[in-house]
Amino acid sequence: MALEERTCTAVAGGGLPSHMQCIQKTGTSAPTEQEELEFVHCNICNSDSTETFLSFDTFTYRRCRVCGLVYQNPRPVFGDLRNRYRDNYFEYEIANQENFFKLMKLGLRDIGFDKLFPEGK
Repeated sequence: MALEERTCTAVAGGGLPSHMQCIQKTGTSAPTEQEELEFVHCNICNSDSTETFLSFDTFTYRRCRVCGLVYQNPRPVFGDLRNRYRDNYFEYEIANQENFFKLMKLGLRDIGFDKLFPEGK
């Protein structure tokens, strides 16, 4: 699976190096000017108080000032977003789902999540 590098900028004290390269996976297309965008409240606390966290070429991630969630806002409406992904988009993830699951578990363990929900309890 080929990956394409895209430049992004850290803002609002996001703590990311300014030289950070963002990766866009093959199987997707960039947003078009015809896409409809919607502004949304935080998915966790429903607040609309946010600050810019990362700004990319064509979209922005915002951090909720109440709970800290980082999410894309504004975001494309579902119908337009669905049109960006080709039929082969998930082939790589499906072929490697076991490895992704192991990496996810390791990441959660690194932040102490396993202590909240020990296996077997």
